[in-house]
Amino acid sequence: MARPSREITARIGMPAAEEISAAGHVAGLLWITGGVAILAGLLVPGADVSHPSAVIVLAAAAVAWGLACMWIPFERLGPAAFLVPAAISLVVIALTVAFTGGARSPQYLLLFFVMAYVAYFFPRQIAAAYLIGCALVQALPLIYDGNAVADGVLGQIRGRRARLRRLRRVHRGLQVAAEPPS
Repeated sequence: MARPSREITARIGMPAAEEISAAGHVAGLLWITGGVAILAGLLVPGADVSHPSAVIVLAAAAVAWGLACMWIPFERLGPAAFLVPAAISLVVIALTVAFTGGARSPQYLLLFFVMAYVAYFFPRQIAAAYLIGCALVQALPLIYDGNAVADGVLGQIRGRRARLRRLRRVHRGLQVAAEPPS
């Protein structure tokens, strides 16, 4: 069976056919790295460790999924194999931030993994939706953390606009670099 072209896979939200295996492995490495970072966050001096068991469960689940990604034959799966775990990562990060201090948690930095992954492997429209999801996850402490404004969440969100512009330029450059020479 012939592999779908970049144009077709881009429309349905999958990485290009030649990138599918790499996208699965990169996702696995990012999940493993994220899980380890979540655990390491418990060891940082001054870290909020009021919910250690919940944080450990989230970290273990992230590492387990990351290891599974190393053996899953993504070439045989559809777009949901990429789209759903990326969406679930936003939930995992939001929960991790909530369990590790809310607005004061450094775990929101894990959103960078999601932004970089979707900017490289997903079509622009789908990546934009995930980037909006990242901004919403970063804004969530405004709902449940009474000190979020004082802790600088609004400033972080405003600074994200500049980072998104830079990320769009990088994304365009990666797309141009990935195109075969004519």
